Amino acid sequence: MILIVYGRRLARVIGPGAEETPFRLRFGAVAVVVAAVLVLVLQRPAIPVITAAIALAVLAQLRLRTAIAAANPLLLVGLFATAVALGTLARGVESLADLTATLGRWPTAGVGAGLALLVNNLPAAVVLSAHVPAHPRALLLGLDLGPNLAVTGSLSAALWWQVARQHGARPSARRYTALGAVLVPVTLVLALLALHIFVPPRF
Repeated sequence: MILIVYGRRLARVIGPGAEETPFRLRFGAVAVVVAAVLVLVLQRPAIPVITAAIALAVLAQLRLRTAIAAANPLLLVGLFATAVALGTLARGVESLADLTATLGRWPTAGVGAGLALLVNNLPAAVVLSAHVPAHPRALLLGLDLGPNLAVTGSLSAALWWQVARQHGARPSARRYTALGAVLVPVTLVLALLALHIFVPPRF
């Protein structure tokens, strides 16, 4: 979908005569690899991931003001507070446990996508995982793909929006949603079908 919409523009950018930027393995790429490995290997990777990020930031000799401005601390603190508050509330709501335990794969993915759009996918993940869901893989798909319907659906999209505007770009929320309205249903359906093929449901 992205290639169809932006194919010609990308061809002009990376076509003949375009400026070539050599690949360099920087601390950002190392941080992504380290974080991915920790998430896959450890059952509780939050603290190790944060520790590794801080260590790599120090090694990279990042300027404090630049780092703080790029991270948008108000957004991060607000999102963290929302996630903690909703997670605490969700742990005491038994009806939520019944909901995530009784829904099938497709409704579970739909609930994950819908709640992610409503409160952002990070607080949504905390709320819906407060009790063990019957279909965690389907929930993960909904939380990962559903937020692409709106800029506010995920932290990464919100930070991308902020950085783009800081560099003089004018991203369109309407266009983002228009592309997501086509892309999200297609990718979510295909992902759920693949999940059904490779991991058949037990019930």
